[in-house]
Amino acid sequence: MAKTKNKEINDEINKSKIESNSKNENKESNEIDNNKKFEVHYLENKNKNFFVRILIVLLGSAISALAMNLFAENAGLLPAGFTGLSKLIQRILHTYFNISVPFFPINMIFNIIPAILAFHFLGRNFVILSIISVMTSSLLMDVFPTFHITNDIFLSTVLGAAMHAFGYILIYNIDASGGGMDFITMIISNKRNISILNYVMILNFIILAVSAFFFSLEAALYSVVFQFISTQVLNHGYLRYQRKTCFIVTDEIQPIADDLMRLTHHGITVTKGIGCYTNQEQYLLYMVVSRKDVRNIRRYLQKKSPKAFLNVTDSEQLSGNFYVDPID
Repeated sequence: MAKTKNKEINDEINKSKIESNSKNENKESNEIDNNKKFEVHYLENKNKNFFVRILIVLLGSAISALAMNLFAENAGLLPAGFTGLSKLIQRILHTYFNISVPFFPINMIFNIIPAILAFHFLGRNFVILSIISVMTSSLLMDVFPTFHITNDIFLSTVLGAAMHAFGYILIYNIDASGGGMDFITMIISNKRNISILNYVMILNFIILAVSAFFFSLEAALYSVVFQFISTQVLNHGYLRYQRKTCFIVTDEIQPIADDLMRLTHHGITVTKGIGCYTNQEQYLLYMVVSRKDVRNIRRYLQKKSPKAFLNVTDSEQLSGNFYVDPID
C-alpha cells in the first residue's frame, strides 16, 4: 500500500514537471527572463551591497561602544571576550601602575591572530567587515565620553547588556562579527553548524575572577549577569542558526516545489492527501529552513500561490544534513 502511494506521488511530481516543461518548450528566452526576475524579487541577496553592510557595521559598533561608555564603564562591568580582557588590562595599568593606555591598541593586539585564522577559514568580506567593526568600536570607546546616567548598578547591567547585544545583532546578521573571540566562535560554528555562544561564557569566568581579585567582587558578579543577558539577547536575535519547519498545503506541486528548493537550497518532502473541508486532492509540502528563509517563502507564496496554506513552527534538536549559507 505504501509503495503504491509513494509511486502515485512520484507520478504526480513527474507529471507536473513534464507538464511544466512542455508548456515552456518554445519559451526558453522568456524562461531566462523569468528566472532573473525571480531572483530579483524572491531570492535573498547573498552578496549584499557591501557599502550598506559597512554602514550597518558602523552603526552596530557605535551602539555597542556607546553601551560600554553609558553603562558598563561607570559600573565597572566587563563584557565578554577580548573586549573584556582588553578593558581589564587597561584598568589594571591605570589603577596599579598609573599608566593610561588607550583601549584601541590593546584590543587590536588581541585581534591580530584571530583575524588571520578567520581570513584562512572564513570569507574575505566577513573578515574585512569584522575588522572594521573591531576598529570602529575600539576607537569610539576611546573617543566617546563616559556618561554617568545612574547609580543603580543593576539598572546599568540590564540596560547596558541589552544595548550592547543589540549592536552586535546588527553586525552578526549581515555576516560580520565583533572580532576577537567572535572570530573563533564563527570558525567553530561554521564548521560544526552549531552556535556555541553559551559555551564562550565559561572562558570569560577566568577574566572575571581576575577582575574580582584586583577590583570589586560585586562588579565581577554583575559582569556575569551582564554577559549572560547579552548572550541570551544575542542568541535570540541572531538568525543564522535558528531553524523553522514549514508545512505548505497546496493543490499543485510544481512549480512551487522547484522554486522553493531553489529559493532556500533546502529539500522538500511531499505527501498526498485529501482536504476534509473541500473534499479535494491536496499536497503537503514539508521543509526545514533557516529562520531568515521564512520571509522569502511567505513572499513567494503570496505572489505565486496566494491560496496556499502555510504553517511555520520552531525546529529543535535537528540532526542530519542541513545546508547553511557559507560566510562570504
